[in-house]
Amino acid sequence: MFEFIRLQYRMGRINAGQVRAFAPKYITAGQAEEIVGGGAL
Repeated sequence: MFEFIRLQYRMGRINAGQVRAFAPKYITAGQAEEIVGGGAL
């Protein structure tokens, strides 16, 4: 699920607020910040 959300964010289909809203149900808060912060995998 992490990879799917990351790709959707990069393609512009979801915004940073939506990514953060997926935590903690689908990803962790740390993963959400990694996605929106551009952290390396």
